[in-house]
Formats: sequence, C-alpha cells, structure tokens
Amino acid sequence: METRLDLLLTYYKYPEPVRKVIRSTNMIERLNKEIRRRIKIIESLLCEESARKYTDDHRGK
Repeated sequence: METRLDLLLTYYKYPEPVRKVIRSTNMIERLNKEIRRRIKIIESLLCEESARKYTDDHRGK
C-alpha cells in the first residue's frame, strides 16, 4: 500500500488561523455526533419504566 504523505499532511499546508478553524469544526462535528448518539438512546426510552431503568443503571442502583 502506497502512503501518500503529501495528502495526509495537507492540513499543515494551511495557515495557522485556518487550521484552528478546521480543528474547531472537527470538535463541533464530534459534539454533534455525541448529541445524535444520546438522542437515539432517549428515543428508545418511550415509557417511564424504561427511562427509570436506564437512569438507575447509570447511577449504580
């Protein structure tokens, strides 16, 4: 497998202010992914009993 180091290091070709924006965007994308993951969990808690079970399990009861 040929390594294309030039493609892997493209990020460093941008000026530092631009790299900060790119890095910030990645953090925002990660946060959005985590929010979507948690919403899926909440959607599965359709009744009060399942919601209590979920919260009790995570509180160590």
